Amino acid sequence: MAVEEINNAGGIIINGTRYMLKLFFEDTREADPTIPVEEGVAAISRLATVHKVHVIIGGFRSDVVIAMQEEAMKYKIPFIVAGASANTITERVLENYDKYKYTFRITPTNSTTLALAYIEIYKYLRQEYGFTKVYIIAEDALWTRLMVDRVLLAYLPKLGYEIVGGPTFVPLDARDLSAEMTDIINSGAEVIATIFSGDVGIIFTKYWADMGVKAVPIGINVYSQLETYWETTEGKTNLEATLTDVGTLEGPIGGAFYRAYVEKYGESPVYTAPATYQAVYLVAKAIEKAQSLDPDKIVKALEEIGYKGIMGNELAPLGNRFLIKFTKSHDIMWGVTDPNKGMIMGLQQWQDGKRVIVWPPAAATGELKLP
Repeated sequence: MAVEEINNAGGIIINGTRYMLKLFFEDTREADPTIPVEEGVAAISRLATVHKVHVIIGGFRSDVVIAMQEEAMKYKIPFIVAGASANTITERVLENYDKYKYTFRITPTNSTTLALAYIEIYKYLRQEYGFTKVYIIAEDALWTRLMVDRVLLAYLPKLGYEIVGGPTFVPLDARDLSAEMTDIINSGAEVIATIFSGDVGIIFTKYWADMGVKAVPIGINVYSQLETYWETTEGKTNLEATLTDVGTLEGPIGGAFYRAYVEKYGESPVYTAPATYQAVYLVAKAIEKAQSLDPDKIVKALEEIGYKGIMGNELAPLGNRFLIKFTKSHDIMWGVTDPNKGMIMGLQQWQDGKRVIVWPPAAATGELKLP
C-alpha cells in the first residue's frame, strides 16, 4: 500500500532522475516451528543475489531473524526488522557497529522495552483492580524467555504481585494444554501473563475457555489481534486481552491507517503492518536524503532522519501519530504511554465480538472488563 502511494505520487528522485519503488517477496515461513532457520537465511540470500534489492524489510521470529541478519550484513544490505523483538538483534549494532550498522528495527521494540510496556499494564492492573496473584505462561522461544527472565520475573514482584505459577514454557507445536490449565486453576491466579506469537496461542485460548479458567489472560497473543480471531475461537476469546500495535484497530492514533487497510484488503491488519507501512516511507525518505542507493549512505540517512524525530503522521500519511526516532542501537524510541515521546503499543481486549483498546489512555476507546 505504501509503495503504491509513493509511486502514484511520483516515486523518488535521485540526482534528478525519477525512480519507482519495486517490491520483491520471499516467504521465510517463520511462524511455522517445523521450518528450519536455514530457509530464512536462503530467503535473504535470494533477495540479495537474485533480486538484488537495496533494502530488506521484515522478519518475525527472533531466532530466525538473528540468522537472517548475519546473511544481510554479509551483503551490507540495510535490514529493517519489522516483527522480532530479541535484544540481541540491535545490541549487535552497539557491539560491532561497522558490521551491524545496516540493522534497524521499527517494530516491536526490543524484548526489554516491550516488556516494560507489559509492566506498565500490570502496574495499571494492580492500581485499578487490586490484582496480586499472577501466573506466567509463554510459548517456548528465545524472545519469550528474554522477556520472562529479564523483566517479568524481576519486576512483577516489585509491583506487589505474587507469582503463583510458572513460568511455564509451552512447546510451539503443543496441541493439549489441559495440564497447564489445571495448574493455573490450582494456583489461584487472578490474571494470566501470556506471551504467544504462534498457533499455540489459539490452543491456549480454546483450553482457557473450555476449562472455565477464571483468571483473565492479559499479555501477548498475536493471533488474538486478528479481527477473525472471534470466529476462529468461536467466541472463546471473549475478555482475553493482548498487546498490539495501535494501528491495528480503529482509534484516535492509528485509525486512518486501519480504515484504509481494511478498505483495500478486506481484513484487519496485524501488528507488523502499520510499522512496515511506515518503514517503506522511511526508506524512501532516506534514499532521497542520501541521493544514493549506496547502503552506507542509506544507513547514515536513516540515522539522521531518526534523530531529527520525524513524526509518524508526517512521514507516512496514514501512519500512527507517534514519534519515530532511532536510538544509537537503531531501535525505535519507546514512548510507553505517550505517543509524543516515541512509539507506543495498545492493550486490546475482546468484548462481545469487538476489539476495544483499553490502554493507554492516549489510545483507549473503552475500559477493561473482567469476568
